[in-house]
Amino acid sequence: MPLLRSATIFASWTIISRIFGFLRDILLAITLGATNIADAFIFAYRFPHLFRAVLAEGAMASSFIPIYEKRRQQKLKQNKNSENKAAPAASAFANQILKMLLATTIVIAIVMMFAMPQIVATLAAGFLQVKQKYDIAVELSQIAIFYLPLIATTALLCAILSAHGFFALYGAMPAILNVSLIMVLLPSAILMLAPITIASSLLYALLIAGILQCSIAFLACRKINASPIATSANIYKSHLKQIVKKDRKNFLILFAAAIGGHSCVQIAFLVNQFFASKMAEGTIASLYYAERLMQLPIGIIAVASANVLLPEIARLRAQGQKKQLMKTQNQVFAIIIALAIPCAVGLATLADWIVFTLFEYG
Repeated sequence: MPLLRSATIFASWTIISRIFGFLRDILLAITLGATNIADAFIFAYRFPHLFRAVLAEGAMASSFIPIYEKRRQQKLKQNKNSENKAAPAASAFANQILKMLLATTIVIAIVMMFAMPQIVATLAAGFLQVKQKYDIAVELSQIAIFYLPLIATTALLCAILSAHGFFALYGAMPAILNVSLIMVLLPSAILMLAPITIASSLLYALLIAGILQCSIAFLACRKINASPIATSANIYKSHLKQIVKKDRKNFLILFAAAIGGHSCVQIAFLVNQFFASKMAEGTIASLYYAERLMQLPIGIIAVASANVLLPEIARLRAQGQKKQLMKTQNQVFAIIIALAIPCAVGLATLADWIVFTLFEYG
């Protein structure tokens, strides 16, 4: 089953990424622990990821891939030798979405950089009770927010790779980020640097990792002749303009519908963070460490399956194979449920031992 093979490849890279992620979190627990600086850092670190989950990997991907795959399948019907190439209409559509995504995320990043004092005061009102904690959170968040345009671009490029059947690089992207942060945390732990120095260094490493992720994804798209940037001059001929205009409109409709569903988890996170900021020192850090454990099976099982399933469903829908589409979808859902339930039981049963083993260092 090609779908199962692709899911296994994605899940394997996700496991590797998560291993590096746990090493990162162990070093984070050693260097920052569950302190005020740890709370401020985690707030700043997660802030751009909050918007990434909605604007980039969530609603954007689920709205972009079906339309892109539809245009690509039309090209494949005309020329069966063009399997690893994007159709002109697909490339033009990707180019337009890339421009929209970049413009939107850059504007959001700049506006939020200036509005960050008010944003932190609203989303983490408890930080105001400790001025140093609040000031550090504002300063760190103003650095971290510029990761948003980088990871949003990377997510779009990885969506293109997924549509062409290349999932390994998408699954490996978090490993690039984790390795970059480990390269800061490891010497910091050895040299016992000041926590505030470590926190700011980590966020600059975050930006460097974003540039690396974006560059690698772009080179991969270019290698399979599917780069949305390297668009030929004749791609915007009059007949293509109308197609791209229609696709852009459909994308915005799908995006508006999808953004509500993808926002629910992020809204819940904001509510949790708001109340956690009013509690004891280290509460936000403790919630973060707990969530990292929960995200392990989610990343390996659900995220891997979803990222592989979406392009396959889009392909089957474009080909009119509705029965096969439903069969494939039901098979994947059954596998997810069969694997997720034991993971949930295991985490609930072994929670104390897992937390003690991984995080009780700082």
